[in-house]
Amino acid sequence: MSAALKSYVDGYGRLPSTPTWLRPVQEAALERAVTRGFPGARDEAWKYTSVSALEKRGFTPAETATQLDMAILDTLLIPGLESSRLVFVDGRYQPGLSQLPGGVRASPLAAGDADLRDALVVAPEWQHDTFVNLNTALFRDGLLLEIPTGQTLAAPLELLHVSTAHTGAAAINLRF
Repeated sequence: MSAALKSYVDGYGRLPSTPTWLRPVQEAALERAVTRGFPGARDEAWKYTSVSALEKRGFTPAETATQLDMAILDTLLIPGLESSRLVFVDGRYQPGLSQLPGGVRASPLAAGDADLRDALVVAPEWQHDTFVNLNTALFRDGLLLEIPTGQTLAAPLELLHVSTAHTGAAAINLRF
C-alpha cells in the first residue's frame, strides 16, 4: 500500500464514527480502495492521466470543522446574488450560516436512517474506482434536502464550500 493510501486509511480510524447502519458500506468501500490502489496506466480511463503527484502527497481526512463567523462568510459571497444558501465548512454542514427558503428542510445525513443505505452504496459500475470508494469510506457529513411537492424555488440554491487552513493537505469528502 502506498504511503498516500495509508494516510487515508489511518485517517479513517481517527474520524468521528458514523451511524451503525452506514459503517458496513464505508468499511467495504475502504477495503475495495485498499485492494485496488490508485489508478494507473493499466486502467483505461486513467492511462493518460498520472495520479503520481497524489501518491507522493498524502492527504489526511479533515477531522473537525473550524468555526466560521458571519463576517468571514460575507467576504466569500457574491455581491448582489439573490439566492438561498447551504454552507459547508471543512465538509460539515453549518445550519447557522445557511439560509433556506420557507418550507425547505435540510438535515445532516447522520439524522437519516438505514433506508438511505441503498442510496449511499457504491454502484457496481463504480466499485473499481478508488476515488469513489475513498469518498464513500471517508465522508462524515452530507445533507438531506427536502423540498415539498409542488414547491418551486424562486431563486438559485447556492452551495458554498469553505475549506479552512489545515496543517498539511486535508481531504474533505461529502455526499448529497
